[in-house]
Amino acid sequence: MTSSATSPSLTFDKTEKDLVREEEILLDLYQRPKRWYSNIWDAWDKPKEERKFLLKLDLTLLSAASFGVLIKFIDQAAVNNAFLSGMKEDLNLYGNELNYAAAFFAAGYVFGQIPSNLILAKGIVKAHIWVPILEVLWTIATFATASVSSAGHLYACRFFLGLFEAGHFPAVMYVAQSWYTPSELGKRLTLIQISVMVGPMFSGFLQAGIYSALNGKGSRSGWSWLFLVDGCISLPVSLIAFLFIPDLPFSMTKSWLFSPEEIALAKARKPLESYQESQPLNWRAWREILTSWEIYVFPTLFTCMGLCSNPSTSMGFWFKAWNKIKPNSYSVSQINIYPTPIYAFSVIYALTGAWFSDTILRGRRWPPIALAFCVTFSVSIALGILPVYDEAKSVRWGLYYISNLVLGCFGVMWAWQSAATEGNPVKRAVVGASMNSLSTLTNAWWPILLFPTQKQPDVKAGDFATAGLAATGLILSKWVFGGSEDSSLPQKSSPYYPLSAEA
Repeated sequence: MTSSATSPSLTFDKTEKDLVREEEILLDLYQRPKRWYSNIWDAWDKPKEERKFLLKLDLTLLSAASFGVLIKFIDQAAVNNAFLSGMKEDLNLYGNELNYAAAFFAAGYVFGQIPSNLILAKGIVKAHIWVPILEVLWTIATFATASVSSAGHLYACRFFLGLFEAGHFPAVMYVAQSWYTPSELGKRLTLIQISVMVGPMFSGFLQAGIYSALNGKGSRSGWSWLFLVDGCISLPVSLIAFLFIPDLPFSMTKSWLFSPEEIALAKARKPLESYQESQPLNWRAWREILTSWEIYVFPTLFTCMGLCSNPSTSMGFWFKAWNKIKPNSYSVSQINIYPTPIYAFSVIYALTGAWFSDTILRGRRWPPIALAFCVTFSVSIALGILPVYDEAKSVRWGLYYISNLVLGCFGVMWAWQSAATEGNPVKRAVVGASMNSLSTLTNAWWPILLFPTQKQPDVKAGDFATAGLAATGLILSKWVFGGSEDSSLPQKSSPYYPLSAEA
C-alpha cells in the first residue's frame, strides 16, 4: 500500500521524510494487530513517538477544554441554583422570568456559534487566541450578573453570556476533532463532555457552600456571590486556554508545546485535512452542505437528546414544593445538593458508552444512544403517570436520578458527527455548530411551553412530550443509522475507515 494510493492529497507540499513517516503511520493504523490493553487506553498501544505525542496532547488539549466547559456549565446550572436560593424573591421573579432568561441566553448562544466555528475552520483567528478571548469576555458578563437588580438586567446579562459562550464548546470540540483520529475520539470527546454534567453537580455543592458562608456578606445575597466566584474561577481558565489550546494542525507552523516533528506527526495523522487549504466558503460549498443529510439528521437527533434532559430539572422544584406541603421538609442546601446524583449517573453512563463504542462496538455509535433513549422513554412515561406528591418518595426520587442518561451520549454523538464529515472541515464546523444551535434554540421555548416555572414540578405534559422525543430519537439512531453499518463509521473512502472497523 502506498500513501498516494490511499489519498492523492497526501503528496501535497511535503518532504520525502514526511511521506516516509506518513507511510509508517498509515501502515500501522491499517495492519498492526491491537493488544488487549488498547481497549483501556488506545495510546498505550502506539509506537513510542506517537505515544509521547498523544500523552502531551491529552494532558493539554483535553485539560484546557474540560476546564473551560466545566465553568460554563457551572454557570448554566447556577441560574437555577440562584433562583432556588433567593434570586426569585430578591428580583421578584414570580412569573416565567426564569424561562425568559433562558430564552435570551439561547438567542445569544445561537447567534454566535456558526460564525465562531467558521472563524476557526477558515483560520481567520488561531484557536489559542480565539478561545481565550471568548473566556475573558464571558468572565466580564458573569461578574455583571452578580449585580443584576431586575429581570431586565438579568435578560441582558444572559444574552451576552450566551453570545460569548457560543463559540467555546463547539470550538474546543472542533479543535479536538481536528487533532484526534476517529478511533480516538469517542472517549476523548466524552471526557470533555462530562464537564457538562460535572458542572451542574459542582454548582449545587458550590451554591450550598457559598450560601452558608457568604449569604449577606458585603450586602450581597448568596446567589450573587455564586456568580462572583464563577468569574474568579474563569479568569485563570482563560490563561490555561491560551497556553494549552493548540491551533489547528493545517495552520500550525510552530508551537512552544509541540516540536516540529510532532507537528508533522499531527498532520500525518489527519492527511485529508492537514495538507491543503480548506475549501472556499462560496455558494457551491454552501449548496453542498445544505443538501447533505448530515446538516439535517445530526442536528435533529442532537436536539432530541438535549430536550430529553428537561424532566431532570424538576427535581429541585419538587423538593421546594414539599416545603409548602410540609414546612421545613428540605433546607436550601439540601435542595441544591440532593439533585446532583442525576449528573453522577450520566457521567458513569457516558464513560461506559464511550469506551464500549471505541472498543467492543468497533466505532459504532448508535447502540449507547439508542439504549439511553429507551431508558428516557420509560422514565418519562412513569413520571407522567405517577402522582407527583406521593408519600412514597423513593420511586420518583429514583426516576429523577436516571432521567438524564441521554445527556451522557453527547460525546459519542460528536464523535459520530466527526466520522461522517471526515475530510471536510468546513462542513464539520457548520454541522457541529448547527447541532448545538438548533438544540439551544429549541430548548429556549420548549420549557416555557411544557416545563413552565410556575407549574413545576407538576409538568406531566412535558414528561409525556419527552417520551415522544425519546421515541423519535430511538427511531433515528437505530433504524436510520443503526440499520446501515457505514453510517455509524467513517466512510470507506477515508483512510481512517479501518480504525473504527478492524476485523
